[in-house]
Amino acid sequence: SSSSSSSSEQGSGSSSSEKKKGENAGSTSPNVGVWTQYRFDKITDSKANNNWDAKQHTLVVGADWKATEKALVGLALSYTRSNSDMTFQNGKMDDNTFSIMPYFGYQIMDFLSLDLIGGYARSKKDGYRRALDLATGLTTGEKVTSKPVANRIFAAPTLTVSKSINALNLAGSIGYIYANNRQNAFTESNNETTDSLDTRLSRFTSGLNFGYRVNNMVEPYLALSYARDLLADKIDNTTAASTQAASGTNKNTYGAGAGLNMAVNNALTGNIGYDYQKNGTLKINSVKVMVRYAF
Repeated sequence: SSSSSSSSEQGSGSSSSEKKKGENAGSTSPNVGVWTQYRFDKITDSKANNNWDAKQHTLVVGADWKATEKALVGLALSYTRSNSDMTFQNGKMDDNTFSIMPYFGYQIMDFLSLDLIGGYARSKKDGYRRALDLATGLTTGEKVTSKPVANRIFAAPTLTVSKSINALNLAGSIGYIYANNRQNAFTESNNETTDSLDTRLSRFTSGLNFGYRVNNMVEPYLALSYARDLLADKIDNTTAASTQAASGTNKNTYGAGAGLNMAVNNALTGNIGYDYQKNGTLKINSVKVMVRYAF
């Protein structure tokens, strides 16, 4: 669904020290790391004729290995559960998505690093809509159920420049996201068939992060982000059997976030943060918690 892609495939704000604590190849942590992250997203779109909202829960687990002093390789698995109220169709849609995501990091210079993540996701949906009442022109007719299945591939390289000035950690990043989502053809309970649907996303991303190291254990941070869609296939919600909401109303997405990086020691680290993103009438509020252990 668009709700899962809009959150899971957009860059999230994190401070430079969060990356230094294990998410990039330049970490001074031990050779092997395991980590988990939980994220909650509240997604709303108030656009006329496309009003919808969703609550989304995502759990990610991953492990990585420091292959050399500058290179890191890893693999992550994720599960996303999304519950959407499709007001424009007077219906609901539940979405279960499983993803596998290999990733790679390389410390090009002391201040410059490259991250690359890609993956495959499979989504199974289960929902209903109300058929169009021809007499009134409203979606108040019979209850029509469907169970579409979709497959997605995606890739996202990111370059990050970081600088520490005393207790202040600064980082700036630019990146690119490509995703292709193919929803298989399906038949609804009223025997209405829907052809397969391909949607593509090509997006430039950027971010600024400001962290202040209070001590060796605590660092609060602020983050800003901007993304511009170079290509984003729009979904036609006027069709009766549409099961997806549009992913946004314009090409620009703005974001801001804040959080706290924590380190019990060099092996056990964590992060808690909040992100807000806006694309026209589409708004996403997110809370995330991450814990990592290196050995």
